[in-house]
Parts: sequence; C-alpha cells; structure tokens
Amino acid sequence: MTLVTISQELKETGFSIRTVKAVLKKSGGVLPGNTSEYFVILRASGDFQMFVNSKFYQVQKDYLVYIPPGQSLRFVEPHKQDIYAITFTSAFYERSAIDIYILHSDLFFSETLHIVPSFSSESDFKKLFVNRLAIYESKNKDFYTTVGHNCIEALLLDGLLNMDISGDKKKNLSELNIINNFKVLLERHYKKDRRVEFYSGLLETYPRKLTEICEHVLGKNAKKIITEKVVKEAINLLENSEMNISEITYELGFNDEGYFSNFIKKHTGKTPKKIRGKAEDRSKTLKI
Repeated sequence: MTLVTISQELKETGFSIRTVKAVLKKSGGVLPGNTSEYFVILRASGDFQMFVNSKFYQVQKDYLVYIPPGQSLRFVEPHKQDIYAITFTSAFYERSAIDIYILHSDLFFSETLHIVPSFSSESDFKKLFVNRLAIYESKNKDFYTTVGHNCIEALLLDGLLNMDISGDKKKNLSELNIINNFKVLLERHYKKDRRVEFYSGLLETYPRKLTEICEHVLGKNAKKIITEKVVKEAINLLENSEMNISEITYELGFNDEGYFSNFIKKHTGKTPKKIRGKAEDRSKTLKI
C-alpha cells in the first residue's frame, strides 16, 4: 500500500485530492511514500519539511510542489498542518496535445524538484478547489472529473508561469499533435491492430518516426504504448466483466486463447486465469 493507492476513488477515476493527515488516518498512521505511476502536486496551509528520494526540502506555506511518478516521499511531522496532495494519472489528465506537453515538460521532469509560489491564497484554494470538488463529488460524478481536470490544469499553469520553457526545452507542438492523434486512433483500433506500422500509416508517417516521437515526448516507444493499452483493457475485462477468458480473447482481437494467455503473462507476470481468480477472491471478501 502506498501514499496514493489507498484511495478507492483514485483507482476508479485516476484523480484524488486528500490531505496527508487524512491518508494517515485511513492507513492507520502508516505512510509509505512512493508515488507509483501517479503525478502529485502538494500545497500546504503552513511551512513543512519533506524528503524526496532522500533529498531534504523545506517548503513554504502556499507553495506548490510538483512531484513526478516513481518518487520516494517522506514527510516530517505531517500532522502539524494540512498538506493537500492532488494526485492523478496521465490517463486522467491527458485530453489534448497541450495536456501531454504540459505534463511531460520540465515542470515535472527536470533535474531539480519544481517548487513555486501559488497565485491563490489559502482561502481561495479551499474555496475554488477543495470545496468545489467536494460539492461535485457528492452530487455529480461526471462533472466531478471535469472539474478535477480543470483544477489540475490551473495548478499546472501556475507552475509553468514560474519557469522558463523557451528555446531548447520547448517540445515541438507538431509532434504533440501526432501523439494526440495516435492516442485517439489507438482508442479506436486497439482491438483491431497492434502493429506500429498500422498506426503510422494512418498518421501518414514512418513507423520509426512515430517511435522516435513517442520516445521523445512520452519516454517510451510506440510498441510499448500499444501493448500497455491492450494489457490495461484485458485486465479491466478480466477483473470487472462477466465474459469468460475465451470471449475476452476474441473481444480484444486475439485469434488464439493460448497466445492471449502468453501475451498477458509476459507483460504482467500473471496468467489471465490468475488475474480473474484474484478479482473473484476480492469480490467474495467484499460480500463477506
């Protein structure tokens, strides 16, 4: 269990805003601190101290801290003030080429942690972010995710206004448009085709060029992005649908159940049967 994975909301929507104190309370006072695959933005009502990958940071009140995925976190006396952790996945936030550009900019991915003053006061932050999200969370889940996306965008823009993104650091927006279109096409066709050549053809570029752009912008090649999408959808069906494994095999465009099983095991370390079994065990536990 990590700082972020204890939230069922985060698992379901890919977004969460909670205080570190609330996380501590829910986890019985234990706060392991790895950000896993999540992006985290911190903001506190008072000065606080923390370690990120064993490096010490003193953070002032009303400052924003931008933490990329896969970082080890430890807070010093987190009970003393409200430290809000706005946590989200790339899948939750990325809806356009600009979203991708911002999320993969030096705001998160630079040699030093990005810590900047916020443009809003503590009362404004609670009113515009915390309280507004609480209202939508209780009344309209569909609007809640939209409001969450807008809140994250405002905090990211605050960070960008405090840093220089000119010159060599600025990613080419034409490349970002290709990435954005690639993700749209992948959403439409991942059941039909898993070849990089198929998507590069639709994008009117070369497979090698698409791979280079993916590695430049997202840090992983096109083949891996396609594979991750298929594996994610397979796990979702295995854990949440009533389809049997054979039906899931053909639903995802595989012609052979044995090949599908080997594919899933190769990329998850578990067979489809084992993934399905664990999901059924969790379901039985919840009913009890």
